[in-house]
Amino acid sequence: MMDWLLGILNAWRMRDWGRLLFDHNGVAGFVLYWSLIGLVAGTLVGGFPIPPLVFVLPAVGAGLAVMFSEVLEHLVERRRPLIDGSLGTYAVQAVFELFETLISFLSNSLSYVRVGAFAVAHGGLSAVVFILAELVSPTRGVGYWIVVVLGNLFIVGFEGLIVGIQSLRLEYYEFFSKFFTGGGVRFEPLTLPPTSDK
Repeated sequence: MMDWLLGILNAWRMRDWGRLLFDHNGVAGFVLYWSLIGLVAGTLVGGFPIPPLVFVLPAVGAGLAVMFSEVLEHLVERRRPLIDGSLGTYAVQAVFELFETLISFLSNSLSYVRVGAFAVAHGGLSAVVFILAELVSPTRGVGYWIVVVLGNLFIVGFEGLIVGIQSLRLEYYEFFSKFFTGGGVRFEPLTLPPTSDK
């Protein structure tokens, strides 16, 4: 959610009103995502206090805004022509734009389920370590504790690697994609001025 707000803030600071209002990472995408979340929660939770119509209307409006974001952005920015290319091509592209947005919402949301999968994997790996320790030393002697210590060290290292990879993926792919856009000022690294030899 913070990434979305950063994207909206960046578009506002750059005075990019079309992207701010109608982009799938702008206000329209934000409203669409949370309306769909409310709609799903309302259907899954019995006795949900908010009627579904409260979520359906913003979802439809925001979905249409995302679908026709190019035309709406051109209108807001007073650019002509409103549609680049033919009308038929744009209609097909608009439908697939909305479809791609919905798929990315679903895949990005489900990717956070991996955190739960890590907990299940941790339990399974820990159980295996203790089973192996029992096989090595059923009387819980020195061999038992060596296997437990080495097994837990392996689990910590292995899970650290997995969590590190997942964190980088979430940060660079899902977090940055909401607010980072290319272009602008070319990056110039800090360098020391050359010294002249006399």
